[in-house]
Amino acid sequence: MILFIGLLKKDLKISLPFFYKTLVIILVSLIVGSGFSGYYGKMDALTAISIALVIVQMFCLPAAVFQSLNIEGKTQLWLHNPASSLKLLLSKIIASSIYHVILTLFTTALAGILIMFSDNIISFFNAGELISLAIAITFIGLYISFWVIFYWTVYYSLASYPRLKSIRWVILVIIWSGWSFAVDLLNKLPLIKSLKKMGTIHTRNGFNIKGDAASFQAGFEVADISLFTIAGYLCTVIVLFILSSWLLDNKVEV
Repeated sequence: MILFIGLLKKDLKISLPFFYKTLVIILVSLIVGSGFSGYYGKMDALTAISIALVIVQMFCLPAAVFQSLNIEGKTQLWLHNPASSLKLLLSKIIASSIYHVILTLFTTALAGILIMFSDNIISFFNAGELISLAIAITFIGLYISFWVIFYWTVYYSLASYPRLKSIRWVILVIIWSGWSFAVDLLNKLPLIKSLKKMGTIHTRNGFNIKGDAASFQAGFEVADISLFTIAGYLCTVIVLFILSSWLLDNKVEV
């Protein structure tokens, strides 16, 4: 436990510059939003920007994890660390998540206050939906972060194979395409459809993200949350984490 706490302190220190940079970007965005709101005499512009800043946190968490991994790769300090790869990677996830929670709480609280003074926004976007958004953003950010760790370890693992080193990005794209194709096929199976219906929680409003090569859409809609789907995401995260740890122990040469 003492060793892990030491790892966590180190990763918090490594991720601190990224936290400050993100905070500066948030403050600059709010200043710009204040300028627009002052010019038009309405709070809507500032409120919209504050809500957007909450959504952006979904990408800030995996970005923080990625930066921490790259710093570790350049310094190669963890090559001399006796801790297991599981602890090394878990420490990075926790450290980045701590900063993510701080920034998400800040942007969510600010957006919640501004919504109360924006008549055009509060009519279709209330505090409850904002909290749902922040929670969804956190879980989505974590899910993406585990994929980032997996891709990072695969990318550097391929460096040990000279013939594959020059096409590493192509291999990553193939892995993602193959995974997406497999998931799509599984979702079409009658058994999987039945399992999804068996464990469903009905919600009035749910945060939904849809994206493909041609479009990206995010918003609130009436949604049913499948416990089977949630279990699938959890299993995916566990498998990705175990594979990443194994690759880090046996294949990665940074």
